[in-house]
Amino acid sequence: MYSTLPPWVFDWSGHLGVALYLGSYAALQAGLIRGSSYIYALLNLLAASFVLISLSAAFNLSSALIQVFWIAISLGGLARLIWLNSGLRFSPEDKALITQVFGPMPKPLARQFLDNGHWLDGEAGLILTTEGKPVTALTFLLRGEAEVTSDTRLIGRLGQGLIGEMNVLDGGSASASVTLTRPARLFTITGGALNRLIWRDSDLRLMVENAMSRDTRAKLVAANKRLSTARKRGHDDHQP
Repeated sequence: MYSTLPPWVFDWSGHLGVALYLGSYAALQAGLIRGSSYIYALLNLLAASFVLISLSAAFNLSSALIQVFWIAISLGGLARLIWLNSGLRFSPEDKALITQVFGPMPKPLARQFLDNGHWLDGEAGLILTTEGKPVTALTFLLRGEAEVTSDTRLIGRLGQGLIGEMNVLDGGSASASVTLTRPARLFTITGGALNRLIWRDSDLRLMVENAMSRDTRAKLVAANKRLSTARKRGHDDHQP
């Protein structure tokens, strides 16, 4: 069949294969895709296949062997990903945490993060962070309520979200105290465990840091809104 095709088909097949090789590697280095993702393995599989087709018109044994092994490795990687993802199980609480904190996240990374922490039931009065003392764990409040105080003054309430995200990685001191005001469901992971995880996996580190930044930004926006509302209310109260 190949012998009946015009030469330009083989030429462009090789060009497309090279473009896929370079494009997938560039996307990997730019952080657009992960090395352990389906898309990266699939792009490499297609790239090798197109280059192999082009070699049927101008055969080179060394190049052909490289493409054959590249195809085999890519197929093995895809099979491994399918096997890993099919064997992972998540509870409704696990899914809620990952969705709320990280959004879309590869299942193996999500399972790795969850396995290094644990869920617990917190009673009212449990102190999660103490102002001025080192933050030793990152906590996710799934259900319940906590009050945030600074210098014994109430500065806010938290119904769901991260606690300790600003200082847990470097063990810095908490800027406020956070205490449960009613029974709650919590997920907690120590700063040490979290640092070990993100040190081993740069993709996970990026996801964790982005999640923390989003949560901090949302809290700052909410705090500014409360402050603006309080100022407006105070201004209105002083109107004649």
